[in-house]
Amino acid sequence: MCGIIYAESFDNRSVNNVIMNQYENQKNRGQEGFGLYDVDRNHLVRSTTEKGVMKYLKKHLSKQILFHHRLPTSTKNVKNACHPFSTGSYFPTNYVLVHNGWISNAWDLKRKHEELGITYHSVQEDGKFNDSEALLWDVALFLEGKQESLQARGPIAFICIATPSDGRKSKKLYFGRNTNPLNMLMNEDNFLFLSSEGEGEAIDSHMLYSYNYRSRKLDKVPLTILEREVYQPTTAYENRGYFGNWRHNDYPQGYLTSGGTWVEGDEDELDNEDPYVYMLIPNITYDYETIVESNEDYTWSAPDKTEINLSARIREKVRVYLEEGFGLYEMAAEVADDDLASIEAQIKQDEKMGFIFDEDLGIDHDITLAADEVIYSSPYWTDRNSIDPGYEAFYTEQQKLHELTNAA
Repeated sequence: MCGIIYAESFDNRSVNNVIMNQYENQKNRGQEGFGLYDVDRNHLVRSTTEKGVMKYLKKHLSKQILFHHRLPTSTKNVKNACHPFSTGSYFPTNYVLVHNGWISNAWDLKRKHEELGITYHSVQEDGKFNDSEALLWDVALFLEGKQESLQARGPIAFICIATPSDGRKSKKLYFGRNTNPLNMLMNEDNFLFLSSEGEGEAIDSHMLYSYNYRSRKLDKVPLTILEREVYQPTTAYENRGYFGNWRHNDYPQGYLTSGGTWVEGDEDELDNEDPYVYMLIPNITYDYETIVESNEDYTWSAPDKTEINLSARIREKVRVYLEEGFGLYEMAAEVADDDLASIEAQIKQDEKMGFIFDEDLGIDHDITLAADEVIYSSPYWTDRNSIDPGYEAFYTEQQKLHELTNAA
C-alpha cells in the first residue's frame, strides 16, 4: 500500500505545508520509502526515511509538488526503488510518475520494455525491482502513442507529470485509477489537490484526466485500466506454484520450493525432498485444480471407519486461510504454515510424553498439510500480491449482498 499526493497553487503560494499535513493524515498508507518531485525546480528527491524527505520540504518552498510514501512490497526499502520514477531523456518528453497499488504482470512488461532499449533503475542485486516502474513505462508508451492501450494489470491509482524538452509545448499533468483511491479538490482560482485520502471527490474510475498547465484546462477521456485477468476455471492445468511466473532468465540461479524456501543453485541438480508427506490420509498430490476447481469430491475411510469427504475438508481449510489472509496467497500460506507448525509441535510433544497417537490430530495435520499444498500449487499465485480469484469473487458477491441488505 502507498500514499500519493499532488498539490499546485495558482497564486504562487507554497504548497509544502499542504503536502506535509496530508502526509500526516494518511501516513498509515506507508512509512518505509519516500520521494517527491519539486516541479518548480524540476528536481527529484528520494529517501528511505521520513526525516530525509521532510528536511527537503522544510527547506525548499515550492508551489507544485508531487509526493509519494510507501510500504514496500516488491523490494526492500532502498533509495533507488523509491518513487517517483522518471523516463529521463528516453522520449522528447520526460514523464515522472507515482503509483499506489501493484502490477501483477510487471515481469512481462519489463521484458517487453527491455526489448525497446529501456533500462529499469529500481533493479536490485537479487533481480527484483519496483513494479511501479513498469507502470511508468507503460503509461509513457501509451501517452507517446507507441501503444493503443495500457498493458499493466492490477489495482492502480497514478499521477504523472509530462514535461516536454521543447519549451514551446505545454507541460501536462495526467492521473487516473481503477479500484484504488484518488481524490481531487480543484478551486479554479487558486488550488489543485490530489491525494489518496484527502479532501475532495473521488475521481471517476477508468478515466484518464489531463490538466494543461498553460491553459489550466482539465479534461478527461475513457481509459480502460485492467485490474486482473478475468477468472475462469482452469482447463489445461499447469502447477506453476509460488512465484511461478517470476522464474525468468535474469533471475538469480536458484528456485523456490513448494514449501516456500528459496534454495540457491539449479533445481535439477539439487535433491528436492517432498515437503508433503501425509501421516494417515492417502499420500498423493493435493493440488488447486483437483481440490478447488474440480466438482468431484474424494471420500476416504478413516482408521475408525468414519467416511470423510477429504476434498470438502481441505477446501474449507483453504477458505479459512485465504479469509484470514484477506485473499492474498502469501499471507494465507503464512497462516497455513503457522497452523501446521503448531499441530506438528503438539504431535512431537505428545510423543515426548509417551501418549498414544491421536488419530484425530493426525488427520487434522494431514488436512492442514494438504491445504498448504493446495495454496502453494495455485496457478494464480504469480507474484507476492496475487489474490485468489475465487475469494475475490466471493468477497465481491458478499459486498453486493451487504449493500442490498442495507438498502432494504
